[in-house]
Amino acid sequence: MGRFWCESGQLHFRRFLTRTPIVIPLRAVTRIALTAWHAGRWSGTRRIIVLVWQRDGMELHSGFVLTRSRHDIPEVVARIEAEIAAAKSADSTVQG
Repeated sequence: MGRFWCESGQLHFRRFLTRTPIVIPLRAVTRIALTAWHAGRWSGTRRIIVLVWQRDGMELHSGFVLTRSRHDIPEVVARIEAEIAAAKSADSTVQG
């Protein structure tokens, strides 16, 4: 568990009791998956939100427990998807 926020086209996730957040460029995200298992760990009744993204030609899978409530997951996923769309839209506007 930890705290996440989206800023400047990036998702930041800082686990509790750590100082440095994990940062994922949202334009690099190719899909979002929900699972109970990730990296050999089972989350019990919680769902892990997995961001599948590209860096240096590699496909990476980063899993996060972003909410304690299963009822909040659709809202959290929708928020992240909107941030991804905005980041990719801003990218295409700058390039085009």
